[in-house]
Amino acid sequence: MAELDSGAECVESVIGRTIVDVILLAQVNKLVVSLAPAGDRAPALLILRDTGQSCCEHRFMTCDDDLSTFAGAKLVAVEVRDVQVRECGVAEVEEAQFLVVTTDKGAITVANHNEHNGYYGGFCISASLESI
Repeated sequence: MAELDSGAECVESVIGRTIVDVILLAQVNKLVVSLAPAGDRAPALLILRDTGQSCCEHRFMTCDDDLSTFAGAKLVAVEVRDVQVRECGVAEVEEAQFLVVTTDKGAITVANHNEHNGYYGGFCISASLESI
């Protein structure tokens, strides 16, 4: 199993917080998890994204889950799972890596895709936290 490339401490600091909303901003490769205030902690945004864009590749994120059903859930874990590389033809490769956000209402699975010529590749899934 893969790990977040950066920001694991951000995720650890918000485990157990209540999710207000989850939005996939596919055009900028971000999953944004809005978190309710907790105790003396202000509301926050947990931002999960693939920051590994290189020159000659196409990256995008997809999710088939109904993200609205996770409002009110407690955040349990965030993990990255590798998927086997698929050769699409001569000098064409499609890679995928799953970003799994586990809650007490189930899991959100986001597929991170990277299509490239075989020279580039890999992922750089990171987490950051922003106060709101």
